[in-house]
Amino acid sequence: MQAEEYWCELTGTAADHSSDTLLGSYLASSPRLAIRWMRDQAIRVAEALDPDPTRAWYAHAPLCEVQAAHLPDPCPRLRAWVRNLPAQEEVMNRLVNGFPYSVTARDATAFYSLSARPLAMLFATQWRYGTPSAASPTGRHRKPPAPVPAGRPHFEAARTTGDNPIGEVCPAASSTK
Repeated sequence: MQAEEYWCELTGTAADHSSDTLLGSYLASSPRLAIRWMRDQAIRVAEALDPDPTRAWYAHAPLCEVQAAHLPDPCPRLRAWVRNLPAQEEVMNRLVNGFPYSVTARDATAFYSLSARPLAMLFATQWRYGTPSAASPTGRHRKPPAPVPAGRPHFEAARTTGDNPIGEVCPAASSTK
């Protein structure tokens, strides 16, 4: 079953794991839109942490380059991920097959994590009538319960079915009148 929607998040976590901050979220209707959002957010984080000093609005700002070779820099990792289109195709395949994906980059103060995961939505017919079981080798679902006779509320005589793993309440096959 392919997911209908994909939940995407950008989180920042303190380096000592003392706090998490949700920096952005998005509900994508396809894996391609989920990856597009993740790419946009990766660029946003990289530009916020390491802006290009040649941009016009930085031309007169009092900026100086910091040489920190011994500290991790998340920006090259995020920018490289954005440019790696074959890897993003693999991510799309993972999402389509129902697996989550995340990419994390860190600096001296925080971890920045982009993630996407499929949301499996069960429709009313799937949770009401159960899923294929070992007793049904053909994979067909259990037949729906018989209609409730007129004049009887459907909740009057209820029982818990033994063949349903979630223990739904169904109308009883026989009831007292």
